Amino acid sequence: KEVYLLTADEYEMYEDYITGTNSANIVKVQLVVDGVVQNTTGTSGENYTIWAGEFITDPNQKVEIYGLDASGKVVAKTDVIIKKIETILTANDYNFDNHDEYVFGKHSQDIVKVKVFVNGRDRMTATTNNTGRGKYKIYARQYITDFGDEVVIKGLDRNGKVIAEAKVNIVKSKTELTASTFIMTIDESITGTASSDVKQVKLKVNGKIVNQINTKNGKYSLYAQGLITSEKDVVSVCAYNEEGVLIKEVPVDVKYIMDGTELTAEPYQIGEELLTGTATGGANKVNLVVNGETVNHAFVKDGKYSVYALGFIKNSSDKVEVVSFSKLGFELMRTTVDITK
Repeated sequence: KEVYLLTADEYEMYEDYITGTNSANIVKVQLVVDGVVQNTTGTSGENYTIWAGEFITDPNQKVEIYGLDASGKVVAKTDVIIKKIETILTANDYNFDNHDEYVFGKHSQDIVKVKVFVNGRDRMTATTNNTGRGKYKIYARQYITDFGDEVVIKGLDRNGKVIAEAKVNIVKSKTELTASTFIMTIDESITGTASSDVKQVKLKVNGKIVNQINTKNGKYSLYAQGLITSEKDVVSVCAYNEEGVLIKEVPVDVKYIMDGTELTAEPYQIGEELLTGTATGGANKVNLVVNGETVNHAFVKDGKYSVYALGFIKNSSDKVEVVSFSKLGFELMRTTVDITK
């Protein structure tokens, strides 16, 4: 006598398929719910997978798998154990300062739709599993307008009944943004760091956006030379998220010269070749100015300079100055040189 073997794995409510094993002489299986054949499919060797999702709606239903031989005769039957599902609904924090577009969360498969309620008012509905099995997102940006809003996600079953609720925690942004001091005579750019939610920074001068750049690896370098023209300018760096929403703004300290900038000149005796001194604060070169005319220059090295002066300074009454300049060509300081015979 031929032997027919048929098993069915435990089925959890709202799963899509029932799986099991069968002997090779069973070529088809049928899903039978409360005595009614709902689906039929072929076996695959000694295994089968049959669609069941829409047919099993109550854990108390009697569910069976029938096995058919090549002639279409039912030769084996097995009961399917139905496992009840635990209803689960969660909601992630909503970042108010970032103006998040969606609320995200997780759900069990008995929840087929979610709704967002703001201050008791039904504002939006979305189907579940829309970001992967057991995950959802629902649009909320235009409805959450105050940090104190009460926001709740409600989960609905197939009959439209609310079977779960989850409170949405509204949080402030943890956005981080830094900006370097901008020295007008030395710096070309403002640099800084930004947290991962910052995708772009913009330079604002006296209320107007004058430049912008995307962040990279949590850093940015924003060109500012010529865009900031006075120490009195009100300057800030503005941070924007992926949706282009302003999420943080920090002020930029603006200075014309570096703190501690100094320029000195040793007394010069007529007939000496070199006039020497020190120049700090980003000084790149110095000019020798005699009676209002620039007659020579020298570069600064390690905060010191030596400028050739022989033949340019002829009288103790000459007005002699040394002027320091940054690498960008801005005048930093000037000092008068004492002249002796």
